[in-house]
Amino acid sequence: MKVPASTLKVEGSTSKVPAGTLKVEGSTREVEGDTHVLRDIVVVMTALPYSRTIERVRAALTESFAEADIWFDRPEPLRSFRPPDGGWTIDEILEHITLTSHFLMIVIRNSTRKALKRAADATIPFQESDLDLLEPIGQRGTFSWARPEHMIPTGTVPGEEVRRKMREQLVECLGFLDQLRGGEGSLFKVRMSVNDSGKLDVYQWLYFVAQHAKRHVDQMRENEAEWKTV
Repeated sequence: MKVPASTLKVEGSTSKVPAGTLKVEGSTREVEGDTHVLRDIVVVMTALPYSRTIERVRAALTESFAEADIWFDRPEPLRSFRPPDGGWTIDEILEHITLTSHFLMIVIRNSTRKALKRAADATIPFQESDLDLLEPIGQRGTFSWARPEHMIPTGTVPGEEVRRKMREQLVECLGFLDQLRGGEGSLFKVRMSVNDSGKLDVYQWLYFVAQHAKRHVDQMRENEAEWKTV
């Protein structure tokens, strides 16, 4: 990964700070055209591009998968309840989350490899990904979404197997972020047709995974509310 040409070089003292930031102590004063360094002002410079994007994606993945995981421990009558409109049961919704994540992660896995390859010769700008673009993915009723047949749950996979798969998927997704911790995920984009999202970088694809799980957590809450009325 090349350092951007605009990187600031500061002469002065440094102190230890959390990973991902560079803390430089010093201030400047001009005297007859020369610059002198003083130690009375603290300047904090982000050391890695896309750091806020990565933190936000990591938090979204961790939170949405944790919320989904809780439903495996809910009573069996609730998990097997089918809404009056014929919608999916909670067990089927959980299976669907893992099925969709599986196919999304095929793209993410390949994209991560290609992004890392490009990073060897690319300059990564200090920017952030547009994650707000994908907020509607996590909100039910915001757009029409036709599920491909291969993402429709069968209802035959044991719950413990679905749970194990979901937890493994979270670990792998977080691993992608670790591999792309220097902003490399911005270097490769793939088109996403859902909601006309357009070309998304790897961080956005990972955020899509989180938002998709969040969408179906809300669906499971709706199932629970209906179950309590019957």
